[in-house]
Amino acid sequence: MPLPLRLQELPVLHVGVPAPQRALRSAGTVGHKLQLNHGDLLHRDGLRITAVARTWCDLVTVLDLEDLVAAGDYIIHTRRPLASQHELKEAVRIYRVGALPRA
Repeated sequence: MPLPLRLQELPVLHVGVPAPQRALRSAGTVGHKLQLNHGDLLHRDGLRITAVARTWCDLVTVLDLEDLVAAGDYIIHTRRPLASQHELKEAVRIYRVGALPRA
C-alpha cells in the first residue's frame, strides 16, 4: 500500500522479527520485536512478511488518522483488494487498536 511521501523518503528500513528474537539493530534500519499470532506471517517472493491487515494495524504507530484511513481505503478499494473490510475490522479487534492517532 502506498505510504505518505514523508515516510517513503526516509532512508530507513523497518524490519520486524518474531518475539522472543531481538529486534534488529543496524545502521539504516529500525528493528521491531513483534508478538505474532497464527496467520500473521505470509511468504511472498521468498520473503516472510506480515499479512496486510496486521501491517495496517502496525502502521497506527507511524501514521496520522488521515493517512491511516487512506491506507485502509487503498487496501479494500484497489482493483484486487489486498484485504477485506471484515479482515481490517477483525485485525483491529485482535490487536486492540483503540487509541487512533489524532487527525
